[in-house]
Amino acid sequence: MRFRLGRSYAWLPVLAGLWLHPGALAAQDQGPGSQRQGFWWGVGAGYGISRVDCNICIGDNTGGFSVSARAGLTVSPSVLLGLESNNWLHPDDVADRFQTSLNALAYWYPSLASGLNLKGGIGLTWYRASDGENAITMTSISPQIGAGYDIPVGRNMSVTPFLNMIAAPFGEMRFNGELAAPNANFTLLQLGIGVTWH
Repeated sequence: MRFRLGRSYAWLPVLAGLWLHPGALAAQDQGPGSQRQGFWWGVGAGYGISRVDCNICIGDNTGGFSVSARAGLTVSPSVLLGLESNNWLHPDDVADRFQTSLNALAYWYPSLASGLNLKGGIGLTWYRASDGENAITMTSISPQIGAGYDIPVGRNMSVTPFLNMIAAPFGEMRFNGELAAPNANFTLLQLGIGVTWH
């Protein structure tokens, strides 16, 4: 005996279409910009390349693990304000190197239909390299620029690949607390991926 799935079941695609249609329209109307409202926060991790320059420094590029955290408020679907902390670590046999920064940033989304965002701001950076007995430290004002792209993966959550550059050009290098180099600068280029909740 053969069963014919013909005309008697022709209404199933129509019913499925009617059931899915409102949701599809809502998904089209709710672009990435619709998520951006109220309080938001996020965390991320990646790889960072740092460089320290001064008259007693070698000035080489050093790679290491980096993590970040950020939080703030939504001014509009196109503009967010917040605080962002970026941390970089490079342990080795010579000295453990660590950097942390805290910056006030503005995030700008050029298009409400896209998750692309550009950011910029300023804050402070702290750098330390220590072999357990001696320590080199530096503190400086640190402008930060960067870009990211929010990819919605839920109603209020996005995966965000990002690129940051932090520059600390006005530092003083100290050796065990004593001034060693009056003109020192630190630069960090950071590439990573994070998760953002709106």
